[in-house]
Amino acid sequence: MANSDAYRLDISEETLNHAAKQMTDYAMAQGITVEVKQDTPAFGRGKRFRTAPFAICPTPTPQAAFERARNVQPIVNELVVAVSQDDAMLTNSLRTTCQVDEFTAGIFKVYEAGKLAKMDQYGSKAIFANLIRNDFMLHCEAGQDYKDAAIYNVEINTIASSFGVLSNQICNMHKHIYGSFNRPDVVAAVPENNTRHNLVLAFKTFHTTYLKHRTPALPRANVVIAMVVQPQETNLCDQRLIEHDLWAEHNIRLIRVTFEQVAKHACLDPKTSALLYTLSTGEQVELSTVYFRAGYTPEDLPTPQHWAARTLMEQSQAIKCPNAACHLVGTKKMQQVLAKREVLEQYLSPEHAEQVLSTFTTLVSLDASDYSSQEAFDTQLEDVYRNPADWVLKPQREGGGNNYYGQEAIDMLKSLSVEARQGYILMAMIKPPVVTVTGLSETAVVGSMAATTEFGFYGTHLQVFGEPALNATAGYLMRTKAASSHETGVAAGFGLLDVPTLV
Repeated sequence: MANSDAYRLDISEETLNHAAKQMTDYAMAQGITVEVKQDTPAFGRGKRFRTAPFAICPTPTPQAAFERARNVQPIVNELVVAVSQDDAMLTNSLRTTCQVDEFTAGIFKVYEAGKLAKMDQYGSKAIFANLIRNDFMLHCEAGQDYKDAAIYNVEINTIASSFGVLSNQICNMHKHIYGSFNRPDVVAAVPENNTRHNLVLAFKTFHTTYLKHRTPALPRANVVIAMVVQPQETNLCDQRLIEHDLWAEHNIRLIRVTFEQVAKHACLDPKTSALLYTLSTGEQVELSTVYFRAGYTPEDLPTPQHWAARTLMEQSQAIKCPNAACHLVGTKKMQQVLAKREVLEQYLSPEHAEQVLSTFTTLVSLDASDYSSQEAFDTQLEDVYRNPADWVLKPQREGGGNNYYGQEAIDMLKSLSVEARQGYILMAMIKPPVVTVTGLSETAVVGSMAATTEFGFYGTHLQVFGEPALNATAGYLMRTKAASSHETGVAAGFGLLDVPTLV
């Protein structure tokens, strides 16, 4: 297996211990924290926070792989929107998935309701806004040099892409602390990360686009952005800092709402389809943009009232980030469908299709109707069964902790009915190189562990009436987890936030 230790920065144990103390204070002062769950909701001084888990020594990262993944992001942004406008592709690709997966079927019903709305939600007069995170892992074959590692796509997140702000803060922290230690080599080796600024700028652009191209029902001072959040959200600072920056830098208000609150306090203006919301103060505001940081899991939409709220937002003239069509493009089934050259070239130039395809590993459909014959499908399954260590079984879920790996994947696959397995896909196992990571435990003990890393690249995109108004790579996220774990979700408790040094 490739060895990254030869590329680690030379930082003494004494310096690391000193950095750990400094970083803890920096993290608390700069909001690199998550709220501690308590039995009863706490307010004011009763709230408790702890630092988000993070590495205290930057981790060496192959520059060629890092740049390859970062450069493909604007192409993926375009791809998501192009596919979201292809009703036949979405309908045909997700038909069997919707028959066996209730949540995907629910989002598809929201999409169909959007097509019936007064406003053009998905056509030539529609406005598409997206904040996407494209996740990757390094891949090394036996004997391959670490610097020459490949990088493969894990998933395309089209909804609720988190940790954009904290990933920015972590990079700033490393540059600040090691700069104060007179280590310009460390500062220079960490690539710039301006996710926080770029996300705020994107939301400003969404908001001003609404004011320019829609007919507000209320005065401009009463037009705000809404962030839809989970009721017991703990990743609070990652969200609140966007809210604070929007007001401080652009005089734009952002409110936080849950699906339950939307169900109780929101309505559509009958003339304009503006989405109106009554605040607890009694003020009525109009929502220019609805940014979903919830709605990606069945637990977020447990009742018909929650689904009705989601549909109400979809049918409004508010800009959705994302709309239901783009949400569906992010499903695992669509990822498998798009991992084919002939499909990608329906939406991208051959050159761009090749760039995207080069980041995909093998993805396998578990729907027999996608094959030329039942015999061809059975042959594919037999190959999977013979090589269990090479496969991951993925359901149509986000949020971490849902996948099955290796023999566990095969056992799960065999236990599923013919119909139920259509709600899953298979992905070839990515084999990441093991790196040594030094981090800070919850008990403030500095320690090193054998680990693997995952990278996420944020994309911001806005399309207005068929024309692109914004298409950018906004920044990056690096997460690290123990090599013995398959999952890297920080919020789900699997990983820690990390910082790369390019080699």
